[in-house]
Amino acid sequence: TKRWSWILDEMVKDGYLEQSERAKYTKFPTPDGVKKNTQQGGQIGYLVDLAKAYFVNNNTEGYTADDLSRGGFEIHTTFNKKKVEQLSKAVKKVYDANIDPKKRPETDTHVQFGGASVEPETGKIVAIYGGQDATKHFTNNADQTGAQVGSTFKPFVLAAAMEDGVRDPADGTRTPISPDKTIYNGDNKLKIKNYDGSIWTNEEDKEWLQVNDGDKSYGPIDLRYAMQESANSPFVQLGMDVGIPQVRDAAIKAGLLNSSLSQSNVPSFSIGISDPSAIRMAGAYGTFAASGKQRDPYSVTKVLKSGKTVYEHESNEKRAFQPAVADNVTDVLKTVVEKGTGTNAQLPGREVAGKTGTTDGNKSAWFVGYTPQLSTAIDMYRMDDDATNKNREFLKMFGTGDQAKIHGASFPSEIWHDYMVEALKGQPPVKFPEPEPIGESWYGGGTSPSPTPSETPSETPSETPSETPSETPSETPSDTPSSSESCDLPFGCTDGGPGGNGGPGGNGGSGGETNSPPPSPGESDDNNGGIFGGPGG
Repeated sequence: TKRWSWILDEMVKDGYLEQSERAKYTKFPTPDGVKKNTQQGGQIGYLVDLAKAYFVNNNTEGYTADDLSRGGFEIHTTFNKKKVEQLSKAVKKVYDANIDPKKRPETDTHVQFGGASVEPETGKIVAIYGGQDATKHFTNNADQTGAQVGSTFKPFVLAAAMEDGVRDPADGTRTPISPDKTIYNGDNKLKIKNYDGSIWTNEEDKEWLQVNDGDKSYGPIDLRYAMQESANSPFVQLGMDVGIPQVRDAAIKAGLLNSSLSQSNVPSFSIGISDPSAIRMAGAYGTFAASGKQRDPYSVTKVLKSGKTVYEHESNEKRAFQPAVADNVTDVLKTVVEKGTGTNAQLPGREVAGKTGTTDGNKSAWFVGYTPQLSTAIDMYRMDDDATNKNREFLKMFGTGDQAKIHGASFPSEIWHDYMVEALKGQPPVKFPEPEPIGESWYGGGTSPSPTPSETPSETPSETPSETPSETPSETPSDTPSSSESCDLPFGCTDGGPGGNGGPGGNGGSGGETNSPPPSPGESDDNNGGIFGGPGG
């Protein structure tokens, strides 16, 4: 504006403009109807939209999206260009090597990947992967999509069990547990119980038999081994013994939004029927990486308007868990990567903690993991890209990428590994804190202290399921329960469409909040869901 005014005055001085004519121009002629290029390709569009939404949702001056569209704002973000490129490259490598819609149109169409990378010590979102191209795929896959997180939810159950404790069946008193000294029944088709020992039943008085991936039975196992192998039965019963409200609270304390969590208190809540975003999952795991200090993920450091600062990020750090709780969760998740389902994520010379997740019906797969410096979440699912289709559903991934079934241990962990190798180059390896001893011994769900399993749990599945198993619920039971089918067959798991996200303080910067789809009752995690049994189980 100053330059415009000066030039007009100079034109008068130099005889190119009459003073009387110059006097007419008192207001800068902001061009109306000028079309700006809002189509920003690749990842840029996702980054811009994320930062704009974060500012709109978090500024206290009342600036809106309309204000931003008029221009004049200078937005400083947390994004690291190099890491954004590295994450995009890691996804492209896996996609190009495995996904072929022309060769396998029935299984490889509509394959989506999403990802987010957050600094545990600050909460800065340094990279996201929103989709193949913001001008073609308009949903930001790093934000809340409606894809359930499966077994990557189990660390919150473990944290709640160590923080709040399990309830005594006799009087409800609580005992904080040790992941290495707590034994639960790992049998397949385990009948889930309430904490007081009574059989859990749903509204139709039907019981729940919890299924493990591959119908594998483990017998009595400790929680470290249960996490390592991603056995469902122990964590479903553990969630019942701790209390679903306490598990939900632990997830929120870690950094997940309550709006993204199932509000149902069914047993399957503990194995990931909720649908947080990749941004929030990376941030929540970052809470464990930071020894229990929680910082909301954020994408904007400051915003200037006409040179004046109108927004500046302030640290929102708070203590979510005691260091002993967070560090023991990390120690258990290290075992997952060292010798469990997450071995694909091993980084030579670095300590890594992480967890795989696969939902029932094979409709989404995750890997979330971290080093002390960086926490990253990768998700994968299939869904029609046409946002105008209101009946879009998550599609099964059996056969996708020429794989019998997509697990978090496959493509998501490969992407995570390739990205983290590059993203951490030049940074010295850092060790996690040594965990303090925590909790007490516990035999959950009626598990007998004899035999004592855990230091060296049996690899041979038990053929005789426990006579006193635990219960797990579902919201839409099957009319014809089957003892051998998984959730997607017998009781009609529903598929949620994509959800929005954000709201005040949103996912580190998403737009308006939309209710997420109802949880698919039996859609569990890294394994299959559960089956309803009749009165006899």
